Amino acid sequence: MIIKTAQEQFQFASETAGISGSQAWALAEIARAPGMIVSELGKAMAIHPSTTSNMLDKMQKRDLIRRERVDADQRVVRLYVTSAGENVLAHLPGPATGLLPDALSRMNDEQIAQVNAALSLILEKMHRNEASAAFTPLASLLETTGAARDPQPDADSPRRPRRA
Repeated sequence: MIIKTAQEQFQFASETAGISGSQAWALAEIARAPGMIVSELGKAMAIHPSTTSNMLDKMQKRDLIRRERVDADQRVVRLYVTSAGENVLAHLPGPATGLLPDALSRMNDEQIAQVNAALSLILEKMHRNEASAAFTPLASLLETTGAARDPQPDADSPRRPRRA
């Protein structure tokens, strides 16, 4: 239910604002800290520098962000949200970072520890531990893998109860 809900929100945001969930998150991060550098954005989103750069290229082509070299060191590129980007942010349905990161950000340390323990147990029982997935934003996982896509049940077929 958590993954499906997050996926539906990212899909709705994409349809409403015309940008991906990752782009919405990036816009929110840049708006939160105007003038941040590319590596700071990548770190905030836990994505590889080349992924960050490719995403920013797409966003710049749509005039959602601008890049400026304002320091004496011309290698440093600072990021700013354009008025078009601000307009997109203003019309996003739900939190720009996504529902799951937003919900987690509103939990206290004890609650986060409980969630972490429960998820660790699930991974242990699944006999799987893809450490590389730990640093991939949920929006990217949902966009690129199509994770958690449930086929729509037939009208006559009984619905199974959803479990977390």
